[in-house]
Amino acid sequence: MQHIPCRTCEGRRLRPEALAVTIADTGIFDVTGMPISEMVEWVASLRGEDGVTGQLKDRDKEIGRQILNEIEARVGFLNDVGLNYLTLSRSSGSLSGGE
Repeated sequence: MQHIPCRTCEGRRLRPEALAVTIADTGIFDVTGMPISEMVEWVASLRGEDGVTGQLKDRDKEIGRQILNEIEARVGFLNDVGLNYLTLSRSSGSLSGGE
């Protein structure tokens, strides 16, 4: 079987409108390609920690507060159980039973 990527999305499996959305200059395709350990750091960098200014403005932080909390919880869980090397873009068929 031959794998031929879509000409519109170039194999990224999302519509152009979704691919155009960015957070702190990072698109969803780039975020899902990060290992979980890197994604944990990226989400933390959006808010800013330990006196460091976050990448998001206060207004944007408030708008995204609930979704950031949810992302942090889910990505944090994956990191805590030792799946920090995985990426969210990985196909389910390539995962082992334990993953």
